[in-house]
Amino acid sequence: MTELRLILKEFESMSDIDWFHAFCNFFREGCYLDTKSFMLNLGKIIPFESRFHGSQFIEPYDKRFDKISINPILSLSDDNQKIFSLRFYGKKFSLPVVEIMKAFKEFMIQYNTYDGGTQLFFHPIPKEYNFTAIDVWTPEESIKNSDVRKLKVDNIVFLFASKLQLFRDGYSMVE
Repeated sequence: MTELRLILKEFESMSDIDWFHAFCNFFREGCYLDTKSFMLNLGKIIPFESRFHGSQFIEPYDKRFDKISINPILSLSDDNQKIFSLRFYGKKFSLPVVEIMKAFKEFMIQYNTYDGGTQLFFHPIPKEYNFTAIDVWTPEESIKNSDVRKLKVDNIVFLFASKLQLFRDGYSMVE
């Protein structure tokens, strides 16, 4: 087992809250964001028929998640690249938004005019982390700042690009 796989295996036995904090701490400065290493160590690569949103899907070893997606898509024969985004989602995953707010104070609330629901976009992220934003989504249609602390989400996206941009389905980070 690789060193990365051993670290990720330790995360599997953690509560969702502890997993979140451990994963964020893992992505502190000095951590090289090697797409292929994550593809190979987060789970089984799912062959794709089309490049849906440019994501490579992974069947996770950590069973709290139903799927993981990673960008960019790379075949094992492609040159390695830095991770653009890393998304986790699953019905067994339940992260209180207040835990994200404890670690990252600044966020925006954006209604998703494309798919419905509401995005909570945590940005900017302090410089000591290698990711630049955290994106979570809730099916709730209208969220007020006062309601955010009560929410739990079953998804989280770590984004690594440098420029903030607003699209019709919410904020994202682009190069």
